Amino acid sequence: MTQRSGSIAVLAMFGLVSLIPVATPAALPEVQNVSMSGDGLFWDAVPGAVQYRVYRGLVSGLPDYCAEGVGNASDRFIFDSETPPPGDAYTYLITALDSAEEGPVGLRTDGTDRFLTIDCDLDNDDVRDSVDNCPRDGNTGQADQDSDGLGDACDFPAQNVSLLGRVVMRELPDTQRLGNDIWSYVSPGGEEYAILGTTKGTAFVKISDPANPGLAGWVDGEGIDETWRDMATFGSHAYIVTDGSGVGLQIADLSDIDNDNVVRGNTTDLGQGFADAHNVYVNADSGYLYLCIPNLNGGNGLTVVDLNADPADPTIAGFWTDVDPGVRCHDVQVVSYTSGPNAGKEIAFCFAESDGIYIADVTDKANMFRISKVTYPGLTYSHQGWLEDARRYLFANDELDERDDPGVTSTTTYVIDVNNLNNPSFHSSFTNGLASIDHNLMVRGDFVYEANYSSGLRVWDVSNINNPQESGFFDTRPENDNTNFEGAWGVSSQLPSGLVVVSDRQRGLFVLDPTAALDAPAPECGEGGALDAGLNDCVAAVCARDAWCCAERWDALCVEAAGTVCGLGCD
Repeated sequence: MTQRSGSIAVLAMFGLVSLIPVATPAALPEVQNVSMSGDGLFWDAVPGAVQYRVYRGLVSGLPDYCAEGVGNASDRFIFDSETPPPGDAYTYLITALDSAEEGPVGLRTDGTDRFLTIDCDLDNDDVRDSVDNCPRDGNTGQADQDSDGLGDACDFPAQNVSLLGRVVMRELPDTQRLGNDIWSYVSPGGEEYAILGTTKGTAFVKISDPANPGLAGWVDGEGIDETWRDMATFGSHAYIVTDGSGVGLQIADLSDIDNDNVVRGNTTDLGQGFADAHNVYVNADSGYLYLCIPNLNGGNGLTVVDLNADPADPTIAGFWTDVDPGVRCHDVQVVSYTSGPNAGKEIAFCFAESDGIYIADVTDKANMFRISKVTYPGLTYSHQGWLEDARRYLFANDELDERDDPGVTSTTTYVIDVNNLNNPSFHSSFTNGLASIDHNLMVRGDFVYEANYSSGLRVWDVSNINNPQESGFFDTRPENDNTNFEGAWGVSSQLPSGLVVVSDRQRGLFVLDPTAALDAPAPECGEGGALDAGLNDCVAAVCARDAWCCAERWDALCVEAAGTVCGLGCD
């Protein structure tokens, strides 16, 4: 940044306004009329400014820490949890920046350039950002086991999945700084967004330029702090629910989101006293919204909401109550069948905690009924799942089996054959051998994307349903792969660009590129260590012909045999 001289800037102190000398570039005027309310700072917009930065510190000398509003395009800054209490001698310096990131950066009271002396600690680990090997993730001891210059806390293990961009929790208006579920959205203008739930509210983050994600809007939780928040979209509206909140169904208008304008519209009790729910799902093909574990109907079954007549003010269409007593849908996927024996039907797949998986026909909202029920080995807490595109197989996760079932010692995903909805059956399961808990997953094409808490995002190639292979991963929590509830909470893999977004409880939003995982060759097509004959039918056939391949090493001759015996194009 260019150093300049002269003039005055405004700092807001608690209850007072202080003046200090600052440097003023010709391009932009200084920030004026800084005021403070109960929850933040406000000031006059500066013509030509594309963003503002907010520094916090002592009246004189280096600040003890600072809050930096990078990319903040609005004329306000909402305090976070580390704002000093009223009465402490702290000040705020607000700078306006143009497109070249130049602007009126202040001077210290001794006349030295403030830009050169402000040194932030944005991750609050007592290591200044200028020398921190992990400035966005707490790494107090500066551990760097592989000596690559990146601290262990932000040196994310990965294979075939690349990190493109991040938004850390400190960059969001959430004083609790804990993330939860995630969804994605494409605007009418074709811009892509991640919708991230947090303890305090819901953030709308533009990711069309994945290397520079930016906050496009925020819907606060109306004063409710809650671990579980969920969201879904229909047309130009987003629907947000909070577990145990009493808030109701929050509806946000996204029609002007491309201009960083997310409008919180109606918050409704749906005319029947709706207050909270654990999850929400929208079937965009039918225009119906499904509430999981709402405060209505004892939390059992599903509450169905019609979005078609007025998506800004929807109404309840009916309740699915044809379940066993006390059965709750912890999560649900609802799809409309267009071909085959179920053509014209709307089918719900209900993940019902310790009761397994229920399948229901919800086509007629006045007569919704259970079709069947299925369980699987190791059933502990049926949590969530997703159909593959052909709708023959359902992939399901169980949130508590790794922790509570002594027979399940590693992350296990269950495959359910749902080709016959009247008689679904357990097909198989697969694991990567890690201990972490699987939490949420999505399916796109031949790949399953799993957010698995402490082991992060895992990408599975399920093109061979009898032998799924992990083709890539990105570990958002490098500290461990333990059976705990920290790390990756949710994933969304449905964006047209192919980008995948992951929400991490502690570390916020990750924008990832899984392209290499989708292009990873089959094990038979590459040389390496000896393969297990139980890997798949092709490997077994090659090893029956040449035992060396499974006993010693999978070499060039084994690869050639795989091409011949199995008809693979291993070139």
